[in-house]
Amino acid sequence: MNRNLFQKFATAWRFLTVIPVGKEGERTSGEMAASMTLFPGVGFMLGGILLTLHLLLRPVFPASLEGLILIAVLVVMTGALHLDGFADVLDGFAGGRDRESVLAVMRDSRIGAVGVVGLVLLIMVKVFALIENPEMAKGAVLFCLPAAGRLAMLQQAAFSSYARREEGTGKAFADHAGKREFLTGLIVTSVPTLLLLGMKGLLLIFIVVLATESGRRFFVKRLGGVTGDTQGFAGEVAEALFLLCGAAVL
Repeated sequence: MNRNLFQKFATAWRFLTVIPVGKEGERTSGEMAASMTLFPGVGFMLGGILLTLHLLLRPVFPASLEGLILIAVLVVMTGALHLDGFADVLDGFAGGRDRESVLAVMRDSRIGAVGVVGLVLLIMVKVFALIENPEMAKGAVLFCLPAAGRLAMLQQAAFSSYARREEGTGKAFADHAGKREFLTGLIVTSVPTLLLLGMKGLLLIFIVVLATESGRRFFVKRLGGVTGDTQGFAGEVAEALFLLCGAAVL
């Protein structure tokens, strides 16, 4: 891995996880955006950890407890960053009447009742959907799952402007990422998924991309763009959808 590629990977890894890698340092907006092409790659690294744990836990724990542990590990590895965005979006649209009030509620660090209920339901859906995925395909699903979520985040940023006037977490990505970054990320996600899950795996990716585009258009219409919170929301919904559809079609 050449130095430039490693720096991009380290930037993406530090943003998406709490696991330290490389040296901390200031990154320009362009460097942050360039790292987005490796978001799915980081996802596959996280998926590799989940797959390894699955192989270790499967002989020891029942499927229900194993599923809960695996989803919890994914949350811990990402520092619950995307779950926080998911809850903020729910609270924002539950408590805000117009664009400015929705964005103001989303900016508030406190979590509301709607956000709490949404988080509980989301985690339940992920755990139960993972349990219902066929045992023979579960390892491959776990490996591809985080990549699908990070592809959704990349997709939303690549085709949208930033909704806020002030700086925010997702501004660098929304302002600088574009079609090239998304297409690269799509290829990086699709090839391993095709090899491991076949055409049904590509169908899952297609469903995720379609749903993410629908959500992106909704946010652009209501907020005038996207934010770091909506990108986290997209990633969490994409993971849940990937697991649900996997349980249905694999």
